Amino acid sequence: MKLKYYLRGLGIGIIISVLILSLSGSTARMSDSEVIKRAEELGYTKSNENSDKIKDHMNENSSSAPEESSAAPEEQTSVEQPAEPSSAEPATVEPAPEPATTTTSDTSITITIADGEYSDVIASRLAAAGAVSDADDFNKYLISKGYDRLIYKGQCIIPPGADYEQIAQILISKDK
Repeated sequence: MKLKYYLRGLGIGIIISVLILSLSGSTARMSDSEVIKRAEELGYTKSNENSDKIKDHMNENSSSAPEESSAAPEEQTSVEQPAEPSSAEPATVEPAPEPATTTTSDTSITITIADGEYSDVIASRLAAAGAVSDADDFNKYLISKGYDRLIYKGQCIIPPGADYEQIAQILISKDK
């Protein structure tokens, strides 16, 4: 097959596809406020637990160098489905309970990780509980190994004397 016939067919196909899609499709896009309003109408609630952290993190990323922005954790807005949807009542915004850190009698440390919590917050809570000696060092370790993006929510039990790798494996395991 000659190249000019191939290119002619490709060009005609692209033009016809553009015409069909422009005539048939509706391109109505919803703004962020319309999406939030529609979600509230459907009974979803917006979690405000990390809104200040996300804004601070976004401001830090916008002022940092481009090579640093690729190593930053992804920002996510979490939307939770209510347990009993009711179309008669308006949706309410409820703050999530504060995650707990406790120490059990055998000196193992129990930490509860909330949904959307950043690795630096988890590292500082582990340092405060005595599981790690330096929060910044542990957070850098999580980032360097890529574990900061794999942390699951839930309750974790850290055994006494666990090193960084053991703690990281506990944090990223689904079966807590």
